Amino acid sequence: FHYSTKLLIIPCFHPKDTDFQTPLLISLLKKSDYIWSLTNFEKEYFQKQLKITSPKYFVSGLGVDSDFVISKKYIKYPKKPNLVFIANFSAHKRSELLIEAFDLILKKHPQATLTLLGQKTLYFPQITAFLKTISPQTRKKIKFIFKPSTQQIKQSLDKAYFLILPSVHESFGLVFVESLARGKPIIGTDTPQTAEVINTLKGGLTFKVDNLNSLVKSILKLIESPPLSKK
Repeated sequence: FHYSTKLLIIPCFHPKDTDFQTPLLISLLKKSDYIWSLTNFEKEYFQKQLKITSPKYFVSGLGVDSDFVISKKYIKYPKKPNLVFIANFSAHKRSELLIEAFDLILKKHPQATLTLLGQKTLYFPQITAFLKTISPQTRKKIKFIFKPSTQQIKQSLDKAYFLILPSVHESFGLVFVESLARGKPIIGTDTPQTAEVINTLKGGLTFKVDNLNSLVKSILKLIESPPLSKK
């Protein structure tokens, strides 16, 4: 099966993660006739860093179910700054950085709220421990939704000002497309994959990866400029 593979689809690829550079995977990539990657960054990384030049490449991002797409006339813009995070609660998703930024945002916009939707992981106890370092007033403004349904994701995005995903690495970030499909802008890091998606879709802002001040500035920029958010 290994040697007869014709097309290899990479649903996610994290260059900094050693799990994605095992000999079996590299061998499989090299012996495939075609590779379907999600971004041009991935393609160039395979070719230049991993020396996988023989296959033909298809570069195609991810799409969402057509039910996710909402007509412009039905897009809702809430009066209060409701911020949304959608991802599993893994270390590299950096939900703690977002919570820390939200704590600072509240000093200027006390009506703001933060909703985090996702799947618990073995890392989640560390997030729980981090929350104990945040003031009780801020914690009251934070809501968690575990194992969210598609309907819950749609409803949360409809109530949101925008989506924030501060991951230190992503392959693509499907939630970016889901957010834009609901008419809401996005904020992500300036890592190559994420920046490529956001800049191509022209639907959001990037900030310096793992930089608290840069994240706060991006959030304030969208909160304090509704015309920019709608654009």
